[in-house]
Amino acid sequence: MGTFSSLKSWQIAVLVGVLILAAAGTYGTVAFIGGSGEAKLESDEQLITVQLGNLVNEVSVNGSVSFPNRETLVFGSPGTVADILVVEGLRVGQGEPLATFDAETIANLDKVVATARVSLRDAQEFLDDFRTASALEIAESESIVSSAKMALTAASDGLDRLQNIPDAQMFQAMVKVSAATVSLMTAEEALAKILAHPTAQELASAETKVSAARLSFELQGPLKALELAQAEALVTDAQLLKRTAHDRFDEFNAGPTQTDTSDARNAVTSAETQLANAQAELNVGISDWNDRVDAAESDFQAKTEDYQNQFRSWLGIDLDSSELDSDVTAALTSLGVDLDLVFNSNSQFGDLVQGGYYSQGLPPDDTSTPWDESVVFVWQNFSPTLIVGTCDSTSIPSPAIGFCVSHEFDTSASAYRQSGNSLESDQAQSAKAIASLVTTVDQARYGLTSAHDALSDLLGPIDSLTLDDRQRDLDVASASLLKAIEELSILNGGTGQLGIDNQAAQVELAKSNLEQAIDELADVKSGTDPALIQNQRNQVALAGANLSDAQAELATLQNGGDPVELETKLLEVEVARFNLADREQELADLMRGPDILDLAVVQANMVSAQAALRDAEKRLADSVITAPWDGVITIINAEAGDTINANTPIIEIVDTSVVEIDGAVDEIDVLFVRIGSSALVTMDALPGELLQGEVSFIATEPQTQQGVVSFSIRISISLPPGIEVPEGLSAVAKVVIREDLGVLLVPINSLYGSFDQPTVKVMENGSISDMPVVLGNSDDFWIVVSEGISEGDLVIMESQGPQSNQFDFGAAFNRRFSGGVTGFPGGGFGGAGGGRNQRGPR
Repeated sequence: MGTFSSLKSWQIAVLVGVLILAAAGTYGTVAFIGGSGEAKLESDEQLITVQLGNLVNEVSVNGSVSFPNRETLVFGSPGTVADILVVEGLRVGQGEPLATFDAETIANLDKVVATARVSLRDAQEFLDDFRTASALEIAESESIVSSAKMALTAASDGLDRLQNIPDAQMFQAMVKVSAATVSLMTAEEALAKILAHPTAQELASAETKVSAARLSFELQGPLKALELAQAEALVTDAQLLKRTAHDRFDEFNAGPTQTDTSDARNAVTSAETQLANAQAELNVGISDWNDRVDAAESDFQAKTEDYQNQFRSWLGIDLDSSELDSDVTAALTSLGVDLDLVFNSNSQFGDLVQGGYYSQGLPPDDTSTPWDESVVFVWQNFSPTLIVGTCDSTSIPSPAIGFCVSHEFDTSASAYRQSGNSLESDQAQSAKAIASLVTTVDQARYGLTSAHDALSDLLGPIDSLTLDDRQRDLDVASASLLKAIEELSILNGGTGQLGIDNQAAQVELAKSNLEQAIDELADVKSGTDPALIQNQRNQVALAGANLSDAQAELATLQNGGDPVELETKLLEVEVARFNLADREQELADLMRGPDILDLAVVQANMVSAQAALRDAEKRLADSVITAPWDGVITIINAEAGDTINANTPIIEIVDTSVVEIDGAVDEIDVLFVRIGSSALVTMDALPGELLQGEVSFIATEPQTQQGVVSFSIRISISLPPGIEVPEGLSAVAKVVIREDLGVLLVPINSLYGSFDQPTVKVMENGSISDMPVVLGNSDDFWIVVSEGISEGDLVIMESQGPQSNQFDFGAAFNRRFSGGVTGFPGGGFGGAGGGRNQRGPR
């Protein structure tokens, strides 16, 4: 009676109905058999018709109602609350406004959004300009390089001319000395003659000299107008250069202006701001990248432990992290593991039906194999589903059907490999980004130092070296002017430029001689006028000065040129060379494109600006808190007028449409519960309601209370329309852990034979025969027969409980599978444990 007392009322009713039908159906047969004398039933036996039915195994879970979807809403920005639009307990719809900021706070947030948009636009424009150089920019840079080359060539030519004085220039200098000597002698002779009384011979000689000078001037002819204009233009240019050098000297000698000082101070302030911003960006960048790398390291550690657990849980092999190989095939080969050999599906459940575990216990670990035989034994004989060693991508079984060990390893190894690659990538990007930020800080620091130096130079005493440079520039310009004037004045005949200069000089000399002869004639005629004497003395002094200048110029040329002018030319060549190198480098940089690190910094600035805009827009949108879903307001933590922080909790909302049952199952039943398993839920508060549900969560860590180990599970349920339940309401869920639908069922008490070769007694045409059968799942009363008999066959069942026979199979099978290990093919989900239920034929 113990077996029938464990049945539920509906199972007893079904069984009674079956027995009545069986009795009615077999009455004639029994009578026929009894009358014919071919076969008779014992007093404790009866005929049962084999029928199709469903065998369902369930686990009962006691729990309480909870609402998993709840959210504490915040504004996300500091500010002042303008209004709370709801009260606790109010039901609201998705998108309905719940609370708002005041107008001032919203205006400030709107301003931040506008600023972020401007920053994003500037960053985008800078990135667009930075990426590639246009054809126009390249052409302009090439033009600048060409100009720099021409400037260097001109400076080098000027230096060569200064260092290698041509013979013609030396000759001109000698001619100038000779002409100046002649002029001095002539002026002295004229002065002597003026001081003496003229004679008739002197007067005739003066008149003859005038005639000869006039004839010489007429023979020379005037210079061409264009050549004279060119010479005068050179003088004008030299005068302009001298004026510019003089202005620069006066400006530098006068010291800085108030505007210059103000600009220098502003430059220092701007450089300080740039350094502070760069340092702040460096600090933020280091913090952000450290957090990112830490997260990647944590993820890699978790993936490493999960990969190690695959070897530990499936094979019982403990590997150190240094021994892991992301290539699963290589890792298993190095360990000598063949998954198809270790997890042979043909040997699954073999030890159970052959008495291995129940007669000898768990097998010992074979030290000659890398895996633990006891771990493999448990998987092969205690898993309720099929396990295969390897499979391809198209034949991976679902968890409800079975496991593919190679797929489990591949999945974990792929996650381990990807996490390692992500960690290496984050570490490399972190180093590059931080190095770029450090470079930016160094550049800003150098800029600040330069700005301070410029301000100090401006406010400090006048640099004597720079002042000397300005004076030297002025002297060079003055010398250039004198040279241009002299070249204009000494033009004389010849070919080429030298001929033009010689021709002009000869014309001027002839003209001067004529004028001088006329003056001398006038002087001879006029006698010794004091003014004329003084004028002639001045002419003598001027001729002496001209002779001294010509001699000095000749001496300079003979000694290698003017040292000041030579040094100036050397500086001009060096400046032109450095300028050309800089321009060529700029062109090369333009042709090559931006530096990858600089481009990365600009792109990072672009991404940062985008993120800043998204954040600003989100905070503006969050200035009005809206309901994320249809739900009920449970908590309000603020009032109108409160000044709050960004993360101050304002309102809590609960989604009552998503309902779950929080419960627990014991350590045995948890092996058979799967995510997605269906369940039927009943509540005392809803009598007569049978709610559909499915398992949505199974804890991986156990809970132990007073020595009882259990695992938390959650079951999502669907409420009928119009029904709501409060949180905390008690409920009972029956979770389906296995279903056999449309299978042949016979009572367990109809089994005979042995464990290895079970049989049933079938009556056919009045005779009884033992038919070998293949068995499947079972419960406390029914068992599935997969082979050996057909629907409608008549089998004999012991009607008064298990009785002894030569094998005693029915009693032994019932004892073995009703109170032993549950849920295996060939075994049953029996009554032990109290939390499991079965549903028989239906």
